[in-house]
Amino acid sequence: MNRRILIRVSGWHPSLPKAEVKAVLEAEGLAYDVILDSRMLLLVEADESSIEALKRRCSYVRRIALWIASCRADPDSIIDALSRIDFPSFMEEGRSFKIDTERLDPSMRGLSRRLEEAAGDAIGRRGFRVDLEKPDYIVVCFLDSGLAHIGIQVSRLKFTELFMNRIPIRRPALHPSTLQPDIARCLVNLSRAKAGDFLLDVFCGVGGILIEAALIGCRIAGIDMDMDMIRKAESNLRGYGLVFDGLIRGDARRIPFSNVDRIVTDPPYGRASSTKGVNPVKLIDDFLREAYDTIRRGGYLCFMSPIEFEASRLVEDAGFVIIEKYIQRVHGNLTREILVCKR
Repeated sequence: MNRRILIRVSGWHPSLPKAEVKAVLEAEGLAYDVILDSRMLLLVEADESSIEALKRRCSYVRRIALWIASCRADPDSIIDALSRIDFPSFMEEGRSFKIDTERLDPSMRGLSRRLEEAAGDAIGRRGFRVDLEKPDYIVVCFLDSGLAHIGIQVSRLKFTELFMNRIPIRRPALHPSTLQPDIARCLVNLSRAKAGDFLLDVFCGVGGILIEAALIGCRIAGIDMDMDMIRKAESNLRGYGLVFDGLIRGDARRIPFSNVDRIVTDPPYGRASSTKGVNPVKLIDDFLREAYDTIRRGGYLCFMSPIEFEASRLVEDAGFVIIEKYIQRVHGNLTREILVCKR
């Protein structure tokens, strides 16, 4: 059944968290219509099964709620909007609730308490009781751009619960260049990978991307020039009880696989990760041409590169079509492109 779903995403990047949501829905074959798209909030109409897919896969989703109303962010408008809602279709009669207001727009100061009181009064009049300690339902009210978007929370997701046991220092084997698990998972999601797809990381390092791909059900394999990295990747994958099709000491410019569904990778830049004396731009250029012959028609490539490498041009020269491009400032000396490309 189609429902309107409020999705509150992390604000760490202006577009990547929302792009990840859309990519996951596409990967899972779930049709959706975007009704609202603001910096930290999406309102989509999609099948209710979308909620489980987003909870299971997304790095940057923080809250999910079933939408019940949107209105101007003032008490009278909230009372009017909630008076017209068929609450039994969202909440079991006689149960308890609490209001949780979250201000997403910094300019909307001083409203939260008044709007919570208005919403609480409106819902209380419909036969529900307030319980601030152990409510049966949490009614969320997102304040954004002068509006209040109200829904029944179905999930609240925290980084510590999703990823803390896989941060680099908690893996069996460590290397300073490895990605944090949330960005690794985001890259996998942006590639539109799904369970059963064969996903290859040709600069696999200690396996951060492969771990996240395996956890969503992909078949995985990794290549790296450094045998020590391969050993560490194996240790990490086995440490999390994950299976893999292969871990190979090899060269990303001569890939021993064909008809691959997805390549997701973070090539070395010659900083914390070595290129073994090869010019890093030339390495990426050669890798892209090999990747084009490795990925099946209709497959995806997702990778990162320092912005000064001008990887967009290299991608197009190799024959790929750029589907999406994002800029991420890591620190003062590194700004990188995240490129999603289709064969």
